[in-house]
Amino acid sequence: LVNKTILQANPLRDALSELDWWGGTLTLEMSTGTPTLRMYSKGEMGGCVIEFPPECDPFDECACTEDTREDYRFSLLQCVLKALALSDKACLRVNRIGMLSVQLMIRNDSPVTTFVEFLICADANEAEFGDA
Repeated sequence: LVNKTILQANPLRDALSELDWWGGTLTLEMSTGTPTLRMYSKGEMGGCVIEFPPECDPFDECACTEDTREDYRFSLLQCVLKALALSDKACLRVNRIGMLSVQLMIRNDSPVTTFVEFLICADANEAEFGDA
């Protein structure tokens, strides 16, 4: 595990809904400096960048040990966005190979707290594989 961020679900859901989903990919940056969490996408009509600095209110915890930048397909994030509508908190974790873990805490009327986790592989960088 390289980076881990726990934040309130509502600001994360709002941020994801602002991005251009027609662009195909979400770029997620987590850094040891400022800003700690940055998301952006580019589409035919332009781009959108959303930054969460470490001192902003939505963060409950932020532990970044290395700078990471990975691309994830929006098509793989659709289920995450739906589950975010029901969740209270979100934990984003990225490992050294770019695997994104999104764990959502969902509370309901029962005394039991439910956690839902999504594992999403980063898009493969074609330059890493050459012309194979």
